[in-house]
Amino acid sequence: MSLPLPTIAARVITVAGFSFSRTLDKLMKMIDSGQCSSSVVAAIVASDPVLTALTLGRANAGADGEVAQVSGAVLVLGMSTVRGMIEEVMPLADRGVRLMATYWSQANATATMCRILVDRCAVFAGNRPDDEVLHVAGLLHTLGDMVAAIHFTAEYDVVIQRLRRGEGPFATLMKEELGADPGELGALVARAWNLPPTPAAVVRHHLRPLRAPEPLIPLVSLVHVARQLARGCGFVAGQDIYVEPIQPEVMTLLGLNPADLGSILDAFFAEMDELEVYEGLLVKTMRT
Repeated sequence: MSLPLPTIAARVITVAGFSFSRTLDKLMKMIDSGQCSSSVVAAIVASDPVLTALTLGRANAGADGEVAQVSGAVLVLGMSTVRGMIEEVMPLADRGVRLMATYWSQANATATMCRILVDRCAVFAGNRPDDEVLHVAGLLHTLGDMVAAIHFTAEYDVVIQRLRRGEGPFATLMKEELGADPGELGALVARAWNLPPTPAAVVRHHLRPLRAPEPLIPLVSLVHVARQLARGCGFVAGQDIYVEPIQPEVMTLLGLNPADLGSILDAFFAEMDELEVYEGLLVKTMRT
């Protein structure tokens, strides 16, 4: 039996952030060393959807105007505040580690796809969003799914059982079992964590981008397409493995030519290969 929306909203108010213990330990040691620049800390935070959401939320709580970039948010907060925030984050354990790794992978793949797609979309000609804004939009879109998996485990597990029986799609099952689909739950989390309006709109409307606030429809539509393409390339989360079709109206709105998708995917895989090599070298360097 699904929960009433006010009950879900009340629970979301107390929802804690979560991340991998290795990431949290790394950030604490880097900050405590006193020799790490804010840009390096921001780069690590920006690879983690939940830490990104928390950092942007804290920065926007006391800022004049919207802080939409992680680098800017870290500067606004300062290292000591970032450290205090990290101390409050719950380390993932047991099943959460492996499951969240798939969500992190999908989020970062979608962020990469956003940066590749944007230059192929006629709607952004002369009005291209900043790369950090694009990254955050792609990274945070599944915030509702991730919070459901960690903080609404009973309902989430029933959804997974139904997916395994061939039912779906995932969003419909979440609505039936929890009482809120991923966008609705994500919107509640975005409000509780004080996310700025731009990523909050992406979290809320990425499944149905044409329902987003008018000025943000192109960006939300971009994330919608990037998400579906990334999932089609195998970057899926948990048991939610089925890829839904991209809405033709969204392709038209973006001015995105379907004939370009082949070259877009080539560019995506090339960038992901480069990133894998870079991360491998970075890990090796840190161990020596």
